[in-house]
Amino acid sequence: MSNLSQPFRLGLNGEVHHLEVFKEPKIKQQVIYWDDITRVFPRALHIKNGSTIISFARNQQRQRCEPQCIRHYPRVVLEVVENDEGLGVQTSSGPIATVTVAATAPSSTTSNNLQKSSTQLIRYQQSIQAGQPVKAEAIMHGMQVMRNNMQEEFRDFHSEVAKNSELKALTQRIQHLADATEAQMRLAEEIHKQSVELSERSLRIQQEALDRLAFIQNKATAVLTQNYELHECPIPRLFIVLPKDGGATAETLARGARNHFKQFRLYFLCECGNHTRPSDRKATNPNLKHEIHLARHEGYDIDRPTEFFEKYGAYILTLLQILKYGVTIADVVVPPLSQLKVADGMEGATVSINHAIKDFGARVDSSIAYIECLIGVQNQLSSSDPNSTSADSAALGGLERANLMKLESFLKLNDEGRVLGNLYRIATSEGYVKWVCLSHYREKYQAKVVQDLRDTVEELGGEYNEITGSVRVWLGAPIEARTLCSALSLAHFVQELDIELCWNTTMQDWCELRDAIEKTNLLRLGLNDLSLISPLSDLFNMYRRFDPVLQMLMGGKVRSLEWNGGDGFLDRISTIPTILHVRKLSICSNENWSKRASRLVHILQASPLLTELTCWGLGIDLVLDPIVAALKENKLSHRFALEVLVRHDVSEPSRALVDFEAGTGRMLSFDLQIRSEEMNLLRYPSLRNINITCFLMDKPPVLLDGLRKCLEITLGLESVNITSSRYSQLSKCLPMFQELFAMRVRTVDIATGYLNTIPGNYSVTIQRLKLNQETTSENISTLLDFLNSRSTHVQIHTLNITFYKRADPSTLTALYEALLECEVLQNAQVRLLLAGIADITLFA
Repeated sequence: MSNLSQPFRLGLNGEVHHLEVFKEPKIKQQVIYWDDITRVFPRALHIKNGSTIISFARNQQRQRCEPQCIRHYPRVVLEVVENDEGLGVQTSSGPIATVTVAATAPSSTTSNNLQKSSTQLIRYQQSIQAGQPVKAEAIMHGMQVMRNNMQEEFRDFHSEVAKNSELKALTQRIQHLADATEAQMRLAEEIHKQSVELSERSLRIQQEALDRLAFIQNKATAVLTQNYELHECPIPRLFIVLPKDGGATAETLARGARNHFKQFRLYFLCECGNHTRPSDRKATNPNLKHEIHLARHEGYDIDRPTEFFEKYGAYILTLLQILKYGVTIADVVVPPLSQLKVADGMEGATVSINHAIKDFGARVDSSIAYIECLIGVQNQLSSSDPNSTSADSAALGGLERANLMKLESFLKLNDEGRVLGNLYRIATSEGYVKWVCLSHYREKYQAKVVQDLRDTVEELGGEYNEITGSVRVWLGAPIEARTLCSALSLAHFVQELDIELCWNTTMQDWCELRDAIEKTNLLRLGLNDLSLISPLSDLFNMYRRFDPVLQMLMGGKVRSLEWNGGDGFLDRISTIPTILHVRKLSICSNENWSKRASRLVHILQASPLLTELTCWGLGIDLVLDPIVAALKENKLSHRFALEVLVRHDVSEPSRALVDFEAGTGRMLSFDLQIRSEEMNLLRYPSLRNINITCFLMDKPPVLLDGLRKCLEITLGLESVNITSSRYSQLSKCLPMFQELFAMRVRTVDIATGYLNTIPGNYSVTIQRLKLNQETTSENISTLLDFLNSRSTHVQIHTLNITFYKRADPSTLTALYEALLECEVLQNAQVRLLLAGIADITLFA
């Protein structure tokens, strides 16, 4: 502690106080702390040393020391200056300070002077009356002095009043300015609020646009990266619809419930990309762009448009949106709408396609708006929800094989014999199928090589289809086979090859064919061996004659093999490769299945990608039983479907389509089409679904007996469907069938009392109802009573009601009341149709 002190006093004449001095370690100087000063002088404002105001002490960074302090001034009395509170200055927390100005009252000096002046005047009068002029003169002089003083004070008074008036006017101007400022602030606040709302709305719109573009990008990826095998893509898969009228809009297209569908035409797209560039990268047409474009075709009118848009509307919408915005995915480029053309450098663009391109952007926008309105864009966008399940991924835009197969049935074809859209089928290096226009086809494959193959095939008496890239040829001697192999080694565009070998082939012949096929891009290979006798070389080759055939499946290019031969195929295979890339295998030959089924299963084990196997035999059970037994001993890691065919004297064979479970080899489902009375196949306990097509119903007890035994041993059976070409015979057997299993009936008349014949322990699914001129309200009441009495055994998910013109309108009213009252129909989707057939499915 220091013994030094610093003297302070208030003002110039105040009492002196000594405050202790301390050494501040941060600046290493003697200081007096400010809180010590304010403890003695609570109203201290600052400290003065003469006329100099002392600053707070600061450190080397020029910042005030904490706690605040001032430096020590030895032998100097410092003056404390206090805060003056008598000035009447107030600080308001409100937005505006209000100043009130009052008239200034006369000072006390003026009042005293006035009072003294009155007294002197009375004395002056008394002195005059008393005859004292000298005294009166002195009094007069004093009064003159007071008058001068008063005049001076009055001038000061008027000056103060004038100042107050100016101050009042200034205050009013300040008040007006403050009011105007406050109004401007309120306006600025409102503008700011609107700006924030506009900005948030803009961001929201941008985010929605980004989400929509991201969703379209996902759909584009799903569509453009979807790959098809040869058997899955028999026709082009990319297509759109456009209005016939270039001036049509979404509003005009929506007018007219009957005819608006007829205003569209379907156009196919060319699937060009990097896969259509020449393998040697030497372009023959440098102006040809490898970007998806409209095919060179006038388009197709649409048949059954209502069903067409229900099936393909979402898929077409995806493709239209891809064309509108443009995408680049993998090696596929779709240019933006403004740049889309038929194709630069293409030859012979037709007038019709040029007409389609006219106002192309407006046509695409009209189609998008119309289809979104038709199918409901909300249903489509719901699949973009990040919480949606993987089951919803199909809704993103992919087209199933089954729907693609049915597309041609919706088109009104005027060019029979031509491939849809004038497109040609090619195969990529990965073995997938694409459909491209003639210009891109010629760009990928050199014209001379194509012509050489055509000439070779025609010389051999075969056929070459340039559009599908398929060759079918009949060879009568090994030299012809060598000629074909030489041409195939250069023809990388051949995708399908069917060969009939009309001589006694040797292992050497098959090796040469294998070497030639390895140089091609074949996807499907059909071999028909017409050998009548086995060559002597089989003895030296240890029955390895057909080993090269399996080796053709090792390279990963051939996806489908169809073998047809009279001689045993499996008997002449000794070595099975480790891995085979075949997806579909068909064996039609005279095989000893009881001995060779295990060898077939070994081939299946080496074919993890195989999903379809077709085997021919003399009887379904003769083929199926050995294969099932072999699968029990040698389990497969993948699931596959086996089709067994048996030829009879009829046009179509009996067939059994069996689905085997992965890992166990158990039969999961069974689709049976028979033309005989053979029911041995119904004895498998793992059956789940049975579909029997009966063409011979002369002896229904045989069928009933087989089904009865099947139901006794099969616990997991889900459905049994029977179809007969003779409805009259099937209807007579209906009561017997109802005792065993479910049955589908084309038409059921409620009035005949059929519903009352259904056993109480059977479940009923009603899909369609038909109201015609014979239907009465009593029939509806009968149906309602039936549904209410079977509420736990009736399932109705979708009910299509057909109302014919001649039907009694009261039946529709009765049915409407039934829909409101019946508990079974509360969660059903009900649609009123103009045409249809009743369809009732029963199952125990």
